[in-house]
Amino acid sequence: YWMAGGESEKTSMRVRAAHTQMTTDGLWRGGRCPYGYRLVHKGRVGKKHRQLYDLEIDDVQGPIVQEIFSMMTKDGYGTLRMANELNQRYPDPKKVWTAQTLRTILRNLIYTGRLHMNDLQSAPQEHLRLISDSDFSFAQFCLKQRIPCSYHESRAAENEIVSEGQTKVSVYGA
Repeated sequence: YWMAGGESEKTSMRVRAAHTQMTTDGLWRGGRCPYGYRLVHKGRVGKKHRQLYDLEIDDVQGPIVQEIFSMMTKDGYGTLRMANELNQRYPDPKKVWTAQTLRTILRNLIYTGRLHMNDLQSAPQEHLRLISDSDFSFAQFCLKQRIPCSYHESRAAENEIVSEGQTKVSVYGA
């Protein structure tokens, strides 16, 4: 049993190292394709002769992502108003815009052309860039300003309770 645990830990370290290297090199590690991009096979083949995919800007969805950032930074829309507007402009029963979906898009660093894993980022790749760094930073500032003060106060109170030795699990995340 203890040998299997050791091998599991070694495998975990190897996978983490490989993912770190792929992120640093600016390669797509796999997973769900972010909105505004598409996966294309450009000839790379991995172990076991498996096709590896790369990201490419989607011609239809890419401009919508740019419009989302523009609505936030230039027009001053909030995420709920933006969701209602996008649902009217682009009616599609398969894609219903919600405020949470838009917050997820607005917080995703990939739109600046950087792939990321936890705190690690790749260098900017201009062929993947949809948004400038300044627009992305301003969108983060706008999102942060829209969070009600009562939320920050309740989080501070929860952290104070936890630091006094009581165990309380927050439903808001870390």
